[in-house]
Amino acid sequence: MKRLGVLLLAVILMAQSSALLSALSSIGNLSQYNFNVVVQWARDGAPRPNSYDTVAQTERQILHLDRGDRVAVLYWLAGAGRGELYKRGASDSQIGNRNPSAAPAPTPTPNPWREIPIASSVLGGDTQRDIKITSAFAAVKKDGSAFIACFSFRNLAGKPAKEVDFAVPLYSPDARPIGTLNLARTGTFSPNIDINGYDTLSSWQGGSFGPSSRIDNCINKNYGTPQLPLLELKYASYAINKVVYDDGSSI
Repeated sequence: MKRLGVLLLAVILMAQSSALLSALSSIGNLSQYNFNVVVQWARDGAPRPNSYDTVAQTERQILHLDRGDRVAVLYWLAGAGRGELYKRGASDSQIGNRNPSAAPAPTPTPNPWREIPIASSVLGGDTQRDIKITSAFAAVKKDGSAFIACFSFRNLAGKPAKEVDFAVPLYSPDARPIGTLNLARTGTFSPNIDINGYDTLSSWQGGSFGPSSRIDNCINKNYGTPQLPLLELKYASYAINKVVYDDGSSI
């Protein structure tokens, strides 16, 4: 009886989600050209789509999957194999016979993003409220329609944190403040454990997905149309506005 229970549990754990099967079906129904577009989108870091055509709808469907399913699909599309999809319970027949690694590389085009400097506004500001920023990058789309900033950090307090609130002030070339973006990063952040995000623009764009938490360490804004503050954006800073601990206290 105990063995039967273990087997049933294993079957449950291996059962794929209906959302994953639906996403794989949508991918499988794409034309070869549109499949190649989705593969390149995954290689480019899976940015949130602006349009509402078939490709964009499929991309949104992937992004709306839970973390495990989403990372498994993006791993596969980026050419890292089917192993993560197998772990999520998907079979070869459900994945289909397309090979993302065979998708043609696009003709090189200028990077639509430009990286901007991001730094503490004061000396020693990489540690604030017992949170140490170990790496950060920021970038803006050249047409002023999107912005991304990602952080890696470490909790230096003697107790786990469950929320770290970031603020990212934006500045024009003449050091004039032109806006502030915010990120409330939630989870379980044990003391002296690195919580890593993407550390460079190229790592975000390079199709290297790694732990699903990396994109959760990012402010990722896609406005769809040009924004004047982003067009004149020259550099950015950061601040830790608040840290909430698992015992209910905060600083």
